[in-house]
Parts: sequence; C-alpha cells; structure tokens
Amino acid sequence: MGKYNEKIRDDSRWITATPSPTAQALPFYAMEAGHFYGEKGYLVERQSHDSYLFLFTLAGQGRVKAGNTELLLEEGQAMVLDCRQYHRYAAVGDYWEFIWIHFNGAAADEFWRILYPNEIMGIPVNDETAFCEILSEILEGITRNDLGGVIGLSLKMHELYHRMVLFGLAGEQSGQKGEYGKYISQAVTFIESHYRENIILEDILQGIPVSKYHFIRIFSRAMGITPYSCLTACRINRSKELLRTTDLTVAEIAVGCGFTDTSNFIAQFKKRTGQRPLQYRKDFSNF
Repeated sequence: MGKYNEKIRDDSRWITATPSPTAQALPFYAMEAGHFYGEKGYLVERQSHDSYLFLFTLAGQGRVKAGNTELLLEEGQAMVLDCRQYHRYAAVGDYWEFIWIHFNGAAADEFWRILYPNEIMGIPVNDETAFCEILSEILEGITRNDLGGVIGLSLKMHELYHRMVLFGLAGEQSGQKGEYGKYISQAVTFIESHYRENIILEDILQGIPVSKYHFIRIFSRAMGITPYSCLTACRINRSKELLRTTDLTVAEIAVGCGFTDTSNFIAQFKKRTGQRPLQYRKDFSNF
C-alpha cells in the first residue's frame, strides 16, 4: 500500500517494461523508469515495493525518507533506495526535475551494500555529462527485449553503479580525509614489497598517522578487503606463480611467500581457491 500524488508536467516521460526470465537472471534489470518534471505537491510514499530505486536530481530538490533517514536530494546528486523498506520522496517547493529507475537483479543487493556500508545519502555526481549519457542510454534501452538489449542494459546499470561508488569514495576522501587515498596506496605498496616477510599491521602502518582501527575501516571501504586479507591475497597470488612455473616443494613455497608454516599456507590456499596447492599444480602446470 502507498500514497501517490504524482503531479507531473505533461512532457514528463514514463517508460515501463516486462523483463524476460533471461533479463531477471542478469546482474541488473529494469522494470520501469522515467524523466519527471515534478510540480508542487508531487509525492510518492510506500511501505514496501520489491525493487531498488535510483534517483538523480537534474533541477530543484527532492525530500527523501527511507526508514529513519531523511535527506534532501540536491541538484546533481544521485542515490539508490532499497524500496523493500518504508520510503517516501517528494518535491520541495514548486519544482523537482529528476530521473528515476526501478531495478533489481542478481547483483543488486551486494552493490547496494557496497554503495552504502553505513547510511544512505545523496552522492554528488562529479562528471554529470558522462553520467547523463549513461542514463539516456538506459532509458532508451529499457524496452528492448532482445538478448543484446537486456545484456547491454545490465552492463549500463553496472556502469552507473560503478560511477556512483567511485563518486561516493571520492566524497569520503575529500577535505580532511584527502590523505586517505595516499595512505591506502602506501599500505598496498608496502604489502606488495614485503609480503615474503613476517609482517604485521603495525609494520604496514609505519609512517601512516592514522589509528589502527580507523585505518582498517578506511582500507576495507576503499579496497573491499582488510589489510590482512590483502596481504594473504598477495601471498597466494605469488604462490600460484611458483606452483605453476617451478618444482619447489609446497613447504618451500610457503616459506618463500611469507607463510608462517606449511599447514597455514595449505589452509589459506584452499580457502581462497577451493583447491589444495598440489591439486592446483596438477591442474595448471606440467610438474
């Protein structure tokens, strides 16, 4: 159930589609979209709707509420709502021009969690011209039901999300946080140079004026993994090369890649690849 007072200008555009089973199996698919010129009193309020909703303000302002969070979606800002919870959005004042897309897909849940690890917010779009070109292509392609069309639409939605994640990270690292990107790059460089050694987080943090726990949080946000997981991945990647190109024993490779013991190496390798090291060697090398 919901409340609708969709006062829009006559030149507003509303596009609907019925996604095929093939489309619904893809990472993203769209069910409907539009380019609205909302007038005074424009309002949509729902308890629940089985989709995600992308919103992008072209002019004016929209007031958005989702759960306990309420915010203004300013001109040049985009956001995504999880419509499976209570949500409300309305024009502020006399005018709100915005583009909207109801979408879903196999990757929709995970991408939304990546975009909003904490709370929802409007994300400033740094390259509005390119961003609007992607949106235009999505709106034009939403009614295509051929295979190329539905795959292309999924790719465009993926690109849209990708840009929003990058814009969001840029905003998080602006101002006082401007040094965070440099610190993360410094840490990754240190890991890649010293993975063979028995290093710990304090070693990685040398010269980085950020507390250990805060650094783990910002590193994980930017990289998608913790510093320790990044170190382990670097060691596993090098061990794969050695398994495929040398006849070193598993124990020798473990030591050479910085693992404290062979059993830990085997456990970590299997956890990340689904195979034990010798099985990997058998499948992918001549040794």
